[in-house]
Amino acid sequence: MKKIMVLILLGLAAPAQAQVSFSDTTFLDADWTSTVLALNHPGAGGFTAHVASGGNPADHRALTTLSCAGNNPCKVMMIEVKPSAVYDPSTQGPILSLSYSEDQMCASADGCVGGGQTWLPVCLQAGKFYLHSPGAPSGVLDTWTTRSLVGLVAADFGEVLLTASGLLDPGSNPDFSTTGSPIQFGYARANSLASGRTGRIDNWSVVVMET
Repeated sequence: MKKIMVLILLGLAAPAQAQVSFSDTTFLDADWTSTVLALNHPGAGGFTAHVASGGNPADHRALTTLSCAGNNPCKVMMIEVKPSAVYDPSTQGPILSLSYSEDQMCASADGCVGGGQTWLPVCLQAGKFYLHSPGAPSGVLDTWTTRSLVGLVAADFGEVLLTASGLLDPGSNPDFSTTGSPIQFGYARANSLASGRTGRIDNWSVVVMET
């Protein structure tokens, strides 16, 4: 009788969840690819760079979004993905959810909160960028701060679409199922102010929860 009960309990137990983790604490230039997207911006829009000191604790990355020179409406988005941080749901299994974490700090004297740089986790799939907007408070803070998100699903990400009223199309989502193509992970910074902003990022990580 005891053996039967054990077998029943094993049969009712939830399947174990596997994890695949990606991270970066040094942010070397060769490890990241950069894309600049802009709305009504007269120039390149921004740039990124590896910084060897002053991070949390040392190496980190600086992301600068340049001034829009008075154009209105104007938006700039700096996107970086890590090609080695790639997960293929068609071969590795469907994604149940994602966890995201980064350390961030503003490097601009006038701050990055209240219309300044916004921090955005990013997925790149089949040539399209999808981002998750964390919502308020979304501005990069003035001291090193850890920002984390858990339980993110495909519907939490929308395809990047810069318009006067927004940054994404919530109706266009990545495919986390077994029919989905490989996904690269990264981050973004967005700015809608006429003045430029520089933010810093360190200790970036993404954890994929598999079913």
